Amino acid sequence: MIDHKAQSVKAAAGGVTVDTIAVPNPAPAPFPCLLTTSAQVGEVIMPVFADNGTPLRQFDWPEAFVGSPAASPDVDYAQLAAAIAPFFDGSELANATGTRAVLAVRKGQIVAERYAAGLFNSTPLLGWSMGKTLTAALTAIRVADGAMQLTDLVNPPSWSPAEVEARNITVEDLLQQLSGIQWAEVYLPSTDATEITSGPALNNTEAFAAAHPQAFPADRHPFATKAPLMCSYCMGNIQLLLACHVTLYPVMFAGTQSDYSTANVQLLEGRIRRSFKGNDTAYWSYPYNRLFKRLGAPSFAMSTDGVGTFAASSSVYATVRDWARLGQLYLQDGVWNGTRILPEGWVKYTRTSNLPAAQYKCSTIAQSLGDCGPYSALWWPAPFDSVSSDAYAAEGFEGQFVAVLPSQDLVVVFLAWAADDSADDHFGGLLVHGISQAVKS
Repeated sequence: MIDHKAQSVKAAAGGVTVDTIAVPNPAPAPFPCLLTTSAQVGEVIMPVFADNGTPLRQFDWPEAFVGSPAASPDVDYAQLAAAIAPFFDGSELANATGTRAVLAVRKGQIVAERYAAGLFNSTPLLGWSMGKTLTAALTAIRVADGAMQLTDLVNPPSWSPAEVEARNITVEDLLQQLSGIQWAEVYLPSTDATEITSGPALNNTEAFAAAHPQAFPADRHPFATKAPLMCSYCMGNIQLLLACHVTLYPVMFAGTQSDYSTANVQLLEGRIRRSFKGNDTAYWSYPYNRLFKRLGAPSFAMSTDGVGTFAASSSVYATVRDWARLGQLYLQDGVWNGTRILPEGWVKYTRTSNLPAAQYKCSTIAQSLGDCGPYSALWWPAPFDSVSSDAYAAEGFEGQFVAVLPSQDLVVVFLAWAADDSADDHFGGLLVHGISQAVKS
């Protein structure tokens, strides 16, 4: 619904009606809109952008398509096309994944690129949780600036100094999804994940995340029960599954157990914001000034919540070619065009599991939802079967991913709209495997 007087848009999608609106930002900046609820319109904080004068790097991807003078002898283009074709043209696989775009970059050149009808290489597309991975890169820049350390304690305004110490959650815990905060990353009406991405929590995402304990009180969760449950009986039933989560893991301490959650990244965004010591304009401007301009990736657009904190855990848009730049940056060890953007050692750190194998365990719900790591610096190491073990990927809801395969000098981007969210594991694995087989190592 368009409200011309209020200059706002209210929408519902995916069968879920939410009282969420998008308020356009009139500033000439990389902020498409501010996300909040109708009750907060008129009270929101609108981001302001300040250009630091650094020119936008002009970068057009080199193209090495089949039949072109730059075509690579290391690529079997017929096999490459055969790997991609089943994800388009109304096939069963295309219908299952809702494929919107596929792009493959080999040795810094685009060797394959295809879009669904009506989409183009200039179309910004939502990455969902790939925004979490982008947040990791932005965290790395603040660490390189000396403005943050991985050992810094997380300190949202709603926590007292005593609570900050008691919770003992570090920046690194958030990057590794080891905060211990009790959270259900389930996309159903009124669940945590839905509230923070499209519900009332958009008024202040950090405050909503900070309100969650590191223990589930027995009466907190609507699906909680006091009866002991064997989780082998819970897997097919979301209500029993959540009750299992409560029963088996009543307390999780920071740094001890993996539990993937959007809450962790919004807490991290709040911590990044405070690293600017009240200079919100600098906070709002640094993604574009310090990363997007340097990559030549101007299409990146990050929405903010009602108080001006980036909703980067799930609301980042970019063209497929610009999403590929993020993957290529990591493939090149954080260096772009000879300039180091991410601190030395950050990519190696990214590819290290978040817990030693002997200590590694996940909450029941994380295991059952496929959100059980290893997870490292907001990337998924070794995400696909039948693909080189050094691969790692940024993944998003409903099938988005940017896969990096260092041993093959390969980046694969897949944007989809899969109703069952399986495209980023099974179907995505099929695609990456097929593309990797068409490329010589």
